[in-house]
Amino acid sequence: MKIVQKTVRFRTDEMDKIDRFLDQNPVFDFSTLARAAIEKFMDQPELKLKRVEFGETLKRSLEEDREELDALAEDRRSNAPKRSGTYRR
Repeated sequence: MKIVQKTVRFRTDEMDKIDRFLDQNPVFDFSTLARAAIEKFMDQPELKLKRVEFGETLKRSLEEDREELDALAEDRRSNAPKRSGTYRR
């Protein structure tokens, strides 16, 4: 069986909660806990989500973000070093 490593990012408060659980349940290590949780979720994929309303404020914010990203991309293009000669692959 091949072993594959994956990365998961946690906030500090999440990691603190995980560490407390592992301290209280020494039969588990982090990998075992993660695999068990993922397996359970795949068998019973239940999430309780709160609906988010996309109002004008958020829409405006997204448009502003897009404009800022477009401006940054244009700035990078215009300030990119110029290549001399021809480039061949």
